Amino acid sequence: MELKKELKRIEKNDYVISKEVNIDELINAMLENIGSLDSELRDDLICSTFYVLIENNQISDECLKRIISRITDSNHIFYKINESDELAVFTRTFSILIVACALNRHRRSPIFNPHEIKEVYSNVLNYCKQEKDLRGYVEEYGWAHSVAHSADALNELAMCDEITKEDLMMILDIVKYKITDGTYTYIHKEDERLVTAVLSVIERGLITQKELINWINSYKNVSKVDDFMETYRTKLNSRNFLRSMYFRVMKHSNDPLLLDALLMSLDDI
Repeated sequence: MELKKELKRIEKNDYVISKEVNIDELINAMLENIGSLDSELRDDLICSTFYVLIENNQISDECLKRIISRITDSNHIFYKINESDELAVFTRTFSILIVACALNRHRRSPIFNPHEIKEVYSNVLNYCKQEKDLRGYVEEYGWAHSVAHSADALNELAMCDEITKEDLMMILDIVKYKITDGTYTYIHKEDERLVTAVLSVIERGLITQKELINWINSYKNVSKVDDFMETYRTKLNSRNFLRSMYFRVMKHSNDPLLLDALLMSLDDI
């Protein structure tokens, strides 16, 4: 199968898969090439095709389960995650986007049982903890965007009924972990995507206002790093994130106590 040519044909046909196409063979080819260095194939064709097929229920529940089982393995979201290969990130970060798509469909029409959702949750959080390549747009190869794509998966998880208060608190911890990493300055709206996940956590109504305020206040202590530039990046990312959250909370719920906490943390930083 000439994958790029086939996916362009499918796109031109409004993503209607003809009877001549072996769907299992197509999915297998897309998974094998999900980290392609050809940004058109990876981003515009493979990712978009997966999104539409999953969104429109053109992939069966059982098939989607098999995809998620495969895509959360060492050849996809954990592919070379502890190695110095700078090109491996594309496989990982576009794999995590497929997880987000699958979770979105699950929320509309349950596919996974609670144990399976917790397994996906565990894999997503482990990926977020381990991913060190934080680049957004990479010249020559296009979007890597691991933080933004991770935020999309965290956002979908936060809205799943199977995710408990304890799980939601862990999602908030992961968001702070990514914001306060300090090794990279986020310039491609990563903060906005992470704020979206936080708002979904808040919307579940399981975490108290006091717990949320304590979490916001914890950003006041983000500067305890020896390296000057790492401290600078940490504070810059934290300030941009809290500023984004302030305006989103103002529009979303206009909670005065949360807004005050955000302003105080911003002033402190």
